[in-house]
Amino acid sequence: MIKQLRANEYENRIINLKYAVPEILREKAQTPSDTIHIVYVMAHVSVCGGTKIIFEHANNLKRWGARVTIVSHFVKPDWFPIEAEYLKVPFGIDVAQGIPDCDVIVSTYWDHIQACIDTGIAPVVYFEQGDFHLFDHTQIDKDTLENIRKLFKLPTYITTVSERSADYIKNVYSRDSVVFHNALDDEIFTLHGNSYKTNTPYLLMMGGEQQEFKGINDIIKAYSTLKDAGYELDLIWITPYEPARNYPEITRIFVSPSQTQIAELYRGAFVYVSGSHYESFSLPGLEAMACGCPLVTTDNVGVKEYAIDSVNSLFSRIGDSDDQAQKIKSLIDNPDLYQHLKLNGLETAGNFKWNRIIPELLLFYKDIAKLEQHPNNEFDDWDISFREEQFAGRDDWEKFRKMLLNSTASEILVPVLYPLIEGHEIARWEIAAKRVNHENNDDSGLKQMKCYTKVKGRDVQHLPYYQAYISFQEGQYEAALNQFIELYQETDSIRTQSVYVKWIVLCLIELQRDPQALDILNDMFKRSIDNSDLLYVYYLINVMSGKSKEDLTQILTAISLLDDAAAYPEFFTNIEHRIFERNKI
Repeated sequence: MIKQLRANEYENRIINLKYAVPEILREKAQTPSDTIHIVYVMAHVSVCGGTKIIFEHANNLKRWGARVTIVSHFVKPDWFPIEAEYLKVPFGIDVAQGIPDCDVIVSTYWDHIQACIDTGIAPVVYFEQGDFHLFDHTQIDKDTLENIRKLFKLPTYITTVSERSADYIKNVYSRDSVVFHNALDDEIFTLHGNSYKTNTPYLLMMGGEQQEFKGINDIIKAYSTLKDAGYELDLIWITPYEPARNYPEITRIFVSPSQTQIAELYRGAFVYVSGSHYESFSLPGLEAMACGCPLVTTDNVGVKEYAIDSVNSLFSRIGDSDDQAQKIKSLIDNPDLYQHLKLNGLETAGNFKWNRIIPELLLFYKDIAKLEQHPNNEFDDWDISFREEQFAGRDDWEKFRKMLLNSTASEILVPVLYPLIEGHEIARWEIAAKRVNHENNDDSGLKQMKCYTKVKGRDVQHLPYYQAYISFQEGQYEAALNQFIELYQETDSIRTQSVYVKWIVLCLIELQRDPQALDILNDMFKRSIDNSDLLYVYYLINVMSGKSKEDLTQILTAISLLDDAAAYPEFFTNIEHRIFERNKI
C-alpha cells in the first residue's frame, strides 16, 4: 500500500512538471534573525548512509544555533537519535505540503525539488548525495532522464558531498554545485571504546542485498576465496534489513544496529571491506578509519575524496572479487602494511569532523535565508475566503500567503476544521482562494493546489450534507442513515463515496447494527484501503465488540503509517492522537 501511495505521489509530480518554472530569488526586505529555520524534506527515513548524513546535518545545525525541522511521510525513526524537530506528513498529500513556514528548504531527492519550490515558502536548496541518476545515468530510460534534467534546472542552489559528485553533476546535468564534505560523529566513531569480541578475526561489510551497487556478493566471493586458501576468518554483515535469503558464508548478521554498536564492530574488525561500484562519499570507510580499522575498498569515485591507495587504504578493482581477496590477503601477510594503513587512516579521519563542516554550511544557509522567491502574483489577484485570524496561527497564514504570491494554480484549497462529532475534529478541503479572473484562465497553470494549513470552520450550513448532519445531531439516526445513503448514490467519485460511507457507518453504530457496518466497511476497503478514517471506525467497532488491541495490531499499524486521510475530501484530524488517547483508557 505504501509503495503504491509513493508511486502515486511521484506520478502527480511528473504530471505537474509541465508547469514547472526555475526558481527566481530576490533580496528580502527585512534581514532574517540570526536563528534561521531550515527544513529538510525527506523521501524516506530508512537506514542508509544518505539518511544518516541528513540527520547529522539536522542535529549539528541545531547545536550551532539554527532551528531545524525534518519533514517526512514516515514515523520518526528510532535507529538514529534525532534532536531536530520532526513533522510527519500524511500520505495522500505531497510531503512538501507539510513544510512549515521557514527560511530555507532543503530538498534531499530530485523528485521533490519542484514540489518544494511550488510551495513558495522559501528558497530551495537541492542536496545531492548521489544515486543511480548520477553514477549510472546511462541506464535510465530517456523520458525519466529528461524529467530529472528538468528538475535539476529548477533550484538556484545545489549542494553535494564531494568534489567527485560535483564533477558528475556538472557533466551530466550541467549544473554547478557547492561541496560540503561528509564528516564523522567523533564522539561515537573513535579509537576509544568497547570492541566487538570474537574468537576468530573477522571481515566487516555493510549494505543491503537489494542495493547491487554495494557489491555485497563481490565481498562474499572474496571471502570464500580466502577461506578456500586456508585463511581462518569470519565475515560479519551490517545490513539495514533482514536478508531475503540465507547466506551460509556469513558468520553473523546485524540488522540495523545502533550507531554505538556499529562503532564497536569497526573497532573489533580486522578490516572493513567496501565493494561499492559507486559512491558520492563513502562514509563507512571513514568511520572505520576513525575506529582504527584498516580499509579495503573498490576504487569508486566517492571514496577517493579521502582514501589514498597504499597510504590509508588498499584499492581493489570494482567488481573484481579475486583482486579484493588479494588485497585483504596482503594485509594478513604484512603486519607492517596493516599498521601503516591503520595509523594513516586515523590521521585522515581527524580531518573530517562536523565542527569543521557545519559552521560553513550554516553560513551558506544564512546567506540564502536573506532571499525569498520572487512573487509570480499580486495579493489582489485572489478572491480570498478566509481572514488571517481564521488560520490556526501566524505561521499557517504566512504559508498560505506565500503560496498565493507564487502559485500558478487557479484555486487554492485548505483543510477547514469543523467540530462535528464530540471528541473528533473533522477537516474538509475547501477553496480558500480563487483567482479574480478564474473563469478566463487558460491551461497554462494548475487548476488547483492544496495548502496544508488548518483554518477554523465556517457555519455548518456550508456542508454538502448539512440536512443529513442535522438529522444525525438530533439523534434521528435512521433518517440520517437514509440521507447519507442517498448522497452516496448520487456521486460517482470513490473518494466522496468513502466520506459518506464513514457517516453511514457512524449512523449504523448509533443504531447498534455493527455487523452491517462491518460488512459495508469491508466492501469499501476493496476500493479505498488507504482511507484511515474508515480504518479508524473499523477499529472502534471491533474494540467495542470486545476484540483485544493485540488482535487489531495490523489495523493500528496501517493507521499509524497513513496518518490523517488527507487525500480525501474530508478527514479526521490527528487520528494517531485519537488512537493513542483511546489506548490509554
